[in-house]
Amino acid sequence: KLSLASLREGKTYYTEQEIKTRGGGIEILRLGFLSRGFTFGHRKKIEQYTPIHMAVAEFLAAYYLASISQYANILRREIEGLPSGIIGYLAGLLGPKTHLVLNQLCPLEVPSRTIFSLLKAAGTSDGNILAVCRLLGAAPGFGPVPSERPPAPLVQTSPLELEGWSKILGSSACTLEALEVVFQLERGSDPTYLNDFFRALADNESVKLVRITSLLGQEFPADEAQRLAGHLKSVLGKKRLNDFELVITCLEESAHD
Repeated sequence: KLSLASLREGKTYYTEQEIKTRGGGIEILRLGFLSRGFTFGHRKKIEQYTPIHMAVAEFLAAYYLASISQYANILRREIEGLPSGIIGYLAGLLGPKTHLVLNQLCPLEVPSRTIFSLLKAAGTSDGNILAVCRLLGAAPGFGPVPSERPPAPLVQTSPLELEGWSKILGSSACTLEALEVVFQLERGSDPTYLNDFFRALADNESVKLVRITSLLGQEFPADEAQRLAGHLKSVLGKKRLNDFELVITCLEESAHD
């Protein structure tokens, strides 16, 4: 709790008195993760202790948050505005119970990349998957149902996002109806993530609209185009597919004749 409060205040040290009264007692100094130093005032020198690395302070703050994770109101207040590093450690500590934290996050404030990083650290328990589905708009969220259907989420073809979306699309909790895939592949990238993603998309029964686009300037050599054609074939074979759109933008037509 002391580490969390100090991080919020921008402090990088604790006084001996703070450790005694708010940090669990002076005995923790024997654990070796605090470095001893002094600060000199007008009348006397004051002992102070600094974490050996900022990551230690963030981990200790996450450890405290894990202890209060069952109390939703307190947890919601404590995690507001926290650095992503602390939330990442918290996900690792809570593991299959990370949904207790994910359910407190606001979808508009958390990028999908961060959400998938937390899922990777926490593991794919049913509760975690459902919470991530809600954050990404792939499952009913909390509160009243919106009158307008939200826009289709964008899937970037980075390994982290492809792996995360594969888990989402393969879950029975997913009720997503539309999806847009934005191709930006690096030459020589591991094809496993893309293969797993399209396999999960083909098997998914809720998605009825698929749009596949490429970034301006994205080149598709013959082998990459052949791989893409194989993925498109699997998507077009979806039983409940109603709409499909493919938009590939080429800068030089002659290079793709």
